[in-house]
Amino acid sequence: AKGDEYYNESLKYYADALTYKPDDFTALYSLGACHYNKAALVSKELNKLSSDYSKEGTKKYDAKKQVIVNDYESKAKKQSEKNDKSTNEIKAEIVILEEKIQAGKDVEKNTSKLEKKKVELDKTSAENDQNLVKLKAKLDIGLANDLASLEKDKASEKEKIEKNMKKKKKGKKRGLCDQERCMKTKIV
Repeated sequence: AKGDEYYNESLKYYADALTYKPDDFTALYSLGACHYNKAALVSKELNKLSSDYSKEGTKKYDAKKQVIVNDYESKAKKQSEKNDKSTNEIKAEIVILEEKIQAGKDVEKNTSKLEKKKVELDKTSAENDQNLVKLKAKLDIGLANDLASLEKDKASEKEKIEKNMKKKKKGKKRGLCDQERCMKTKIV
């Protein structure tokens, strides 16, 4: 619980730092390291759960897997909200300019500004849509790879368990055969 709290707080501070200086190497690197470490922790927990095939173990595994899915969806949602905020700011400026024009204040100047804002809105909306599509594509690929890797690990673990069980069964059968031979030689 405390770890999640510190993680979220760190993300907030790094995001704040990036609003002031978007190309700050330390903040970018640290933000990436936070995400990487969180993903590594979740993967480690999933790997522990992958060998538990009980109903409860499968439930825990599926719940942890859902955490990964939710994280991906959360990133897409944050980008979408950021996009909405930028376009809403431009839309608000457009409304103000339209009101000024209707009121007859600096009509030529405000009409010119209005046209520029409309072009800016179209451009920003197109860029936002494009960036969101790219982000979702990256996230979908990442999510698919992560989930495929987890399922592969779980299948591999299950296969190992099944092999070990087969070996144990063979060993028990051999033991019985050896016991039967011993009994026959003692009897004869």
